[in-house]
Formats: sequence, structure tokens, C-alpha cells
Amino acid sequence: MATPEGKIQLEIMRHLRKRGLLFWRFSPETYNVARGFHYKHEYIPSGLPDIMVLTKEGFIGLEVKTPKGRPSADQLLMQKRFRRLGAEYHVVKSVADVDIVIPTSRG
Repeated sequence: MATPEGKIQLEIMRHLRKRGLLFWRFSPETYNVARGFHYKHEYIPSGLPDIMVLTKEGFIGLEVKTPKGRPSADQLLMQKRFRRLGAEYHVVKSVADVDIVIPTSRG
């Protein structure tokens, strides 16, 4: 996670762990060491959020971006799909953003 976005993801995941929340990180690609390249998993749709959090109220998707980052068209479409199904999908750029969308009262 050496990218700027990866560093923010790591900060957010450490924060979620400190808060005792149940979460996991999606990675749509895997690095194949033997072949020396990344490949996309066939059954993971494009646009899934980087981090999924499970609270008493349900699933919350967190798409992590840098301060200037913007969601892709696939991510915006997935956000609509989540919301149609009653789940949350938020674009966050910092730990402070996470605390706004998941206040301690929800964890």
C-alpha cells in the first residue's frame, strides 16, 4: 500500500480496528508471483468499495480516495446499486470522514 490512496486506506483500517468494528478490504486483483503480473478476479464486480464495514444497521461500503481523487463511473454505478438495496456506500478521504459516516454510536 505504498500509493497515497493505499496509505489512507491503511490509516482508516487501523482506525476501524481500534474502534472494534468488523471490516474487511476488497482487492479485485491478485498478484501471481509465478507469472509476474496482476490479474482481476472473474467474479468480483468493478466498482466495489475498498473497505466493507458491518454494523448493527447493515453494510457500509467505504471507497477511499485521495483529497483530489474522484470515484470512477463503475464506482458511482455500484454506489447506486448499494443504495437501491438499502446499503450505504461512501467516498471517504480521511479518518475524519469515516467518523462522520460511521459515528461511534453506530459501532
